Amino acid sequence: MIGFIRGIIWDVDGTLADTLDLCASALGVAITSFGGPTLTREEIYGRFGPTEGGILRSELGDAWPEAMEVFLDEYRSGHDGVQFPIVNGVVRTLFDAGIPQSVVTGKGFRSAQITLEAIELWGVFEEVAAGSMEGPVKAVEIARIVEQWGFDPSEVAYIGDAPSDVRSSREAGVVAVTAAWKSGADAERLSSLGPDVMLRSESELAQWVADTFALPR
Repeated sequence: MIGFIRGIIWDVDGTLADTLDLCASALGVAITSFGGPTLTREEIYGRFGPTEGGILRSELGDAWPEAMEVFLDEYRSGHDGVQFPIVNGVVRTLFDAGIPQSVVTGKGFRSAQITLEAIELWGVFEEVAAGSMEGPVKAVEIARIVEQWGFDPSEVAYIGDAPSDVRSSREAGVVAVTAAWKSGADAERLSSLGPDVMLRSESELAQWVADTFALPR
């Protein structure tokens, strides 16, 4: 049973913004531009874990800093229509209510900033914790933010769209809330992982937040 929730930590790609495909396509352009292999979207997804810089370094070696600039240019130009309108409104409602919110993402900081600025949520969160070039650090970052807030982990929810987000939530001891509202989300697979809360649409998110924090819809 879920207890009293005092704060929320958000994922970015596929949760706050519909940017997963954009991220993959921009990485593909950057990799091939510097002589790397032509990878399918699924192959690029399979490399997620490190930040984009870590993926580019793995594929291109010392050319990765230059490739990173190509990635960022390509990524920045593709943000039309990536906002989830109801999700955006929920974040704003929580902000206005004074509910602590932060971001923990596997993205690099620069790409996270690009997306949050594009969906007009930059400056809303108390902290934006990015990923690592070396590999996944979500559980560590979630736990660090919870400790900074002075909350018990059971009083914080992490909202993310990937199976790894459920695992990171479990490792950090927080409430695992699964976001399955992006196009093409495999809701059944995500549900089979046993998250504490399964949200299949933006409207379900809005209702859950209103109920959890006793906020008007």
